[in-house]
Amino acid sequence: MASPPPAPAVLRAVSLDFDDTLIESEAMKRAALVRVASAFDGGEAALGRIDTDSRTGAKVTRHTIFRDFCREVPAARAVGAEALVDRYSQAVREGIATATEVNGATRLLAELRDRGVPTFINSATPNSALQDAVRARGWDRFVSAALGAPEGGGDKVDNLAEIARRVECSAAEVAHVGDGANDASASQRFGCEFFRIGGDGYRDIAALMPVLLARLGLPAPAACRICEKNSKPDALPYGGVVWSSSRWMLLHASKPAGVAGHLMLHARRCVVGPADFTDCEAAEFGPVLRRVSDALQAATSAKRIYTCFMSESSPHLHVHLVPRLHDADVTGFDVFQLQARAKSGAVAAAGDDACRAVVDSVRADLAARPPSL
Repeated sequence: MASPPPAPAVLRAVSLDFDDTLIESEAMKRAALVRVASAFDGGEAALGRIDTDSRTGAKVTRHTIFRDFCREVPAARAVGAEALVDRYSQAVREGIATATEVNGATRLLAELRDRGVPTFINSATPNSALQDAVRARGWDRFVSAALGAPEGGGDKVDNLAEIARRVECSAAEVAHVGDGANDASASQRFGCEFFRIGGDGYRDIAALMPVLLARLGLPAPAACRICEKNSKPDALPYGGVVWSSSRWMLLHASKPAGVAGHLMLHARRCVVGPADFTDCEAAEFGPVLRRVSDALQAATSAKRIYTCFMSESSPHLHVHLVPRLHDADVTGFDVFQLQARAKSGAVAAAGDDACRAVVDSVRADLAARPPSL
């Protein structure tokens, strides 16, 4: 009788591709290529005649693209391939900071960091450009290193070998996560486990996370209550979303409310707090908080707006904004206990009509004068 196959090794390190695995950047990079090429007559058509997609497994870099482009477009030769690489790199740097992350990316990186798992970003992007991009996203705090294409030559297999060397583990104890044929090929050649994002693989990083943590011998994280609320706006109380943008969502606190107008400002991204903000989130947070506080104060005639966030019970930024009325019986930190006391019946809950009136007023105010983003 044949012996059962051996159980797979417990994983000890994680390697993550960057583009379209952690951030949705391939379309942005393609647009940047077209923008640089379109400065020349026939430039966009020339792109169609050269290999520009490294995910197919071909040896493609921004240097090979513009070297081949200069061969196809005589006018580009006067500018030079390296100058065109610089133009393209600048366009990509500007786009990376604002590119949408793949669902669950930041939360996975934070979970792996908090659980002590050596985690590396492993990309075909040149080393310096990749490290700039990772810093721009604020992800350098999560990972052991960002390993791009070595300046002297090399690929993702070399990076996987470097990861195993640093962690002092075998190839079988490394997992690589990516979206392209090049990722699958690198994993096979190195001999490590591969997890595909997109295509016939996992829908996104959030779908992969419990499986990957299990292979690391770790329990799955609890569901994020804030993510669940963000994903079901129609289920929110008092008419749903009060105001929203691509990075923020404002809603009223759940029933029963301890105070009419207890609003919640959620980050759309599953980010713990300001230390993990992207540059765009950091630039917007102050203006959004100021404008929302102003609208809430106008709607309630409050003496001041109490503001608090800890992200302890749910490690996803959610800011409490509570109007402190002039004749309030409860002040200070006790105000933030009013909702719990209303749930227990220790104090009377705010009436639905009063809560809806504040929501309607704030919604109209922010629609007329939205935060400056």
